[in-house]
Amino acid sequence: MTALRLASSAAATAGVCAASYFSYTRGVRTVASPGDTPPGFQALLRARTAAASQRPVTWGFYHVRTDAADASGAQKHAALTRLARLVFASSFYAPERVLSGASEDPLRIQCAKGETFGNMECIDRRVNETTWQYTLPGFNFCMFFGTYGNVRGIGFVDVNGDLFEDGGSRFLLPLLLKDASTQLERGCPQKEDERAFGTQFGSSTHSA
Repeated sequence: MTALRLASSAAATAGVCAASYFSYTRGVRTVASPGDTPPGFQALLRARTAAASQRPVTWGFYHVRTDAADASGAQKHAALTRLARLVFASSFYAPERVLSGASEDPLRIQCAKGETFGNMECIDRRVNETTWQYTLPGFNFCMFFGTYGNVRGIGFVDVNGDLFEDGGSRFLLPLLLKDASTQLERGCPQKEDERAFGTQFGSSTHSA
């Protein structure tokens, strides 16, 4: 995706060298197999792959376990909204906000279906998961957010993207997740049993 490609490039040229990148994203985990991602993300990946008509599909999913946690019902709904807000408000997302001419306040989004933020549109909203799609013609890119007890996740599915776009997404999303989680940690000191996540991730420490 052109805008995310430029955003990741801008982040790199702003001084996020390899050493500081891996230090900053330490604790962010990369999921290696689609079967180890949350069911909502698996459903998104299956749907996009089925509609791809032999076009290449790339994906990535990242998660972080934290000391912060949210309970059920309305609190889960609020936790997801806070995560998405802070991702879109992140300084690492700033180049994309500028390139897409986003006029909306990222800290006021509700993750309501049909809501837009710059070139992104919310196409699905569950209690603890939401999917946003890039709306410019010629692109088929989605970002996925999920909150599961004290686990927060972010993922992408890209149809027909090139290797540079894929690399840009894999570089940028762990930064966005780490930055948003750091902000959430400052305001959410509660803890919850990790078993609330409901699925065991087969993961490894994040690597580019």
